[in-house]
Amino acid sequence: MPRHRRLHSFVTLARVTVHLKTGYKSQWFPCRVDEVEDYRGRRSFEASCPTNYLHDSGKTIKDAITRLCDIIETRYKGEGLHDLMREMPKCPILATIDVSPDQQSRWGTAVISPAEGGYEASIVGSAIRAHGKDPYLALCNAEQKLAEAGLPANCSVSGEPVFCVVDVPLALLDGTHINRFLVTISSHENADSSFYVARAPQAGDIFVQSRSFDDAIGGISDAIALEYREKELKEVTEMLKVPPFLATVRLPEI
Repeated sequence: MPRHRRLHSFVTLARVTVHLKTGYKSQWFPCRVDEVEDYRGRRSFEASCPTNYLHDSGKTIKDAITRLCDIIETRYKGEGLHDLMREMPKCPILATIDVSPDQQSRWGTAVISPAEGGYEASIVGSAIRAHGKDPYLALCNAEQKLAEAGLPANCSVSGEPVFCVVDVPLALLDGTHINRFLVTISSHENADSSFYVARAPQAGDIFVQSRSFDDAIGGISDAIALEYREKELKEVTEMLKVPPFLATVRLPEI
């Protein structure tokens, strides 16, 4: 890692259809993609699945995720359902440690969602929005706009965001179903207190504020369950059909 410099991190859910002993099963896997630059200035995208530690790289985000999905599909081919389910609960919290001594950047959270003809990136805590033909270009365009506009005076983000996946039982009209959601958590400070904010972009960008990290995770899970209470499974499935990307965004100095 000291030979590589991390530029951006993206987290999403990748849907993979695996061929088990009992037949085909479609499953959401958490996927992290890091844009890195080596000592020669060459850039690449490194994709990894924290559930099973599989990884691969590519020239673009899409390429890296496609390669990773192929590896995941091969990994579970011919396995039993219990082999897959044994690894599904392993959804660690995804954080970043900069090992390069020259990296002094401050980081915030960006949500990148599919839009007409590409993607739209929005920066949490700012009104900045930008489009791009892929998630990477949308984020770069948002960063450029943010650098020109600067941070709001009341911006209280302190510390790089972390990302995680929560499996939430939803009490729907069709019965109780467990669904997987992307969540971002960031620490905040103001003159009087410090707190954590958890957001769930897939659930209408709802958010909760808590004093502790664990309370933030529990609070956002409860808020998601309440948001989808007594909705139809078809409606929920359609809303979660195309997951967004959560990403780190480089913040300008205040």
